[in-house]
Order: sequence, then structure tokens, then C-alpha cells
Amino acid sequence: MIGDQRADLDVLALIPADREKLKERLNRRFDSMLDRGFVDEVQSLRTRSGLTKACPSMRSVGYRQIWQYLDREISETEMREKAQAATRQLAKRQLTWLRSWRADTNTLIKVSDSLPIAEGKTWLSKVFDRVL
Repeated sequence: MIGDQRADLDVLALIPADREKLKERLNRRFDSMLDRGFVDEVQSLRTRSGLTKACPSMRSVGYRQIWQYLDREISETEMREKAQAATRQLAKRQLTWLRSWRADTNTLIKVSDSLPIAEGKTWLSKVFDRVL
């Protein structure tokens, strides 16, 4: 959004309360992607005409590291570690952007092990009161 337009939006963001747990979840998520065939997906994509590791889609998190692994530039362990680190760095940049984008801290709700139902209901009721 440009300028003050973004201030008119109602946004609810759930921010992880524990960074270590976020790191663990991100690592597990990437491992799950590997278990479900992410390497095979990238291998299949490599056969497409015109698709190279220089393409923006293949430079994204995970794809870049798997491409390097398939090119035998890095080991499987290095691929996993580098992709997990890149995923965590992306999440950190996203959280930084979100915090700077929304000065209204009432729309940023910290999440621990369970969803913050009460806080979400409070936020929604304020939005509905303004809209209705």
C-alpha cells in the first residue's frame, strides 16, 4: 500500500511469542516439505525448458538450496541447514516488516502454544462495531 492508504485497513497479525519455538516450527515445516517430496519437485522442475537456477522462482528459499544440492554443489545436510536458515531469515524479515508497518499494536497479537481466541474476538468486535 502507498502512503496513508494502509492506515485504513483492518489487519490482524498473529506474532509468535517465543522465537525459539518459531525456529523449531520452521525447521519442522521444512523437514516436512522434504518428506513430502520437495527434492523430487525441484528435480522435476529442472526438466522444464527455459527454467534455470537464475530464474526468480528458483532463487526463492528452499528451491535455491535444493537446486545446489542437485547440482552437487552442497551436501544433503548442507542443503537442509542452509534452507532452514534461509527460512528463518525470511521469517525474521517478515516480522520486522510487519512490526514497522503496523504502529497500532492492538492489531498485533502474540501467539504462544494456543490460538489467542479471546484477543481475536476482541479485535473482531472492534472492527464490526466500526463497520456495522
